[in-house]
Amino acid sequence: MSQEIFCRVILGEEIGPENKNSHPYELNGLLSPDFQFPTDPADGIDTVRVRKLRLSIKGLPRRRITLEADPEASADDIYEMMDDYINQQRLPTSILNVSQVGLKFSFDPSREDLPKSLSFDLSWPNSSNLKSKPEGVRELAEKYLRQWGLDRAANPQTA
Repeated sequence: MSQEIFCRVILGEEIGPENKNSHPYELNGLLSPDFQFPTDPADGIDTVRVRKLRLSIKGLPRRRITLEADPEASADDIYEMMDDYINQQRLPTSILNVSQVGLKFSFDPSREDLPKSLSFDLSWPNSSNLKSKPEGVRELAEKYLRQWGLDRAANPQTA
């Protein structure tokens, strides 16, 4: 509402109603260690892992907890950290939001057309550093973000 007033009074422009797709990323599914990252073998992705989670408490978005996995540990390291360091009695995942995630795709080393890996961050509501990545792997990552339901703007039925 304040954006509409600012634009109308200061800029002399009407911006219209907010687009519900302006918050395209839905990251809370990543709170579950059971979240799946299915890929097509033809795309050459060996593994996908969550390397970082920034959590905020519902109603207290400025208070955050950031977990960063050991890159040498298992793919489940981030979830093992959650089990070890977050007291589920005092802070159940039901009151947490994922405000940022770091993902890492590791590619088939025999594929010369692909880099060794791709790491990138997504931040709720609508920020990522994917635009700075090479076009081919960026498009591949975007494809899977849509497929996994993390990018809901591209899926009108979930927006």
